[in-house]
Amino acid sequence: MRYNSPITQLSIVAVTLVLTTVARRLVQGYILQETPEQLNLGYNRETVTSVVVFVSSFLGIFIVNLVESRFIFLFYTLTNVIYASSFIVLYRNHSSTFEHAANIIDAFGYSISRVATLVIVLAYPGEKWKARALAVFLILEYLSAAVGDLIAVNHSDSESRRYSGAIIFLCISCVAPFAALFIAPSHNIVRNDGVYLLTPSTSLKNEITETLRIFANRYMLLLIPYMLVYPMLFGATFIQLPDRRLMVLFDFGKVLVILLGQMLDIKWARRRIRGIVGLTVVSV
Repeated sequence: MRYNSPITQLSIVAVTLVLTTVARRLVQGYILQETPEQLNLGYNRETVTSVVVFVSSFLGIFIVNLVESRFIFLFYTLTNVIYASSFIVLYRNHSSTFEHAANIIDAFGYSISRVATLVIVLAYPGEKWKARALAVFLILEYLSAAVGDLIAVNHSDSESRRYSGAIIFLCISCVAPFAALFIAPSHNIVRNDGVYLLTPSTSLKNEITETLRIFANRYMLLLIPYMLVYPMLFGATFIQLPDRRLMVLFDFGKVLVILLGQMLDIKWARRRIRGIVGLTVVSV
């Protein structure tokens, strides 16, 4: 398996995300399930984080075309280390100030890396594998979130055990930057048919101009409501699911929707039969 092949590079990106996003989704709810009695998390975490994610996701459109993906993921892994270390401070000093700040910093790194992930997943594979590769990465994130919520619901350990979990999370996070260093520049990627990925040079001015030109298309205006709602729906609009068990169902539901889309996309039967099966699954 060649180092500069799409499958190798997608695997390295996946490993990097497992050590960061997936690990965080798995343990975050468990670690923060019960904070020390001295803590006062008296601010709306979801609102602040959602605003940061919204703004940084938009900025990520420019950044991913100006900065190599290796450095974007390296930045994200470092912000994730900062966030993981904030759990240690949280339980040792019983102060949430650093955890609040680290959460905002990590949200910025996460959002930009997520844009870079989408670009890589849609650019590296061949045409018939793009949707499947995207589905794998989305399922990886959503499924880990669902499992993490299940862990938080079914395990209510002592503060010392959750502190040990925070240390393990920090150790895992410290490995991620080394994985990110193995991500190759996009212009070095060569598909199996010998085709190189073209990455034309650009500038910040050109990126801003081209992005604004996209929104000059009247059909793009239909996406504005979606842009304003996601990912701020459960944060900035103060709409939150009241129970963690509902969050589990919500995350598993997203996984099932992706699997359903893949099932309907694969030509295992006639289109009419696939449509009936999809309608049946959605109805159930």
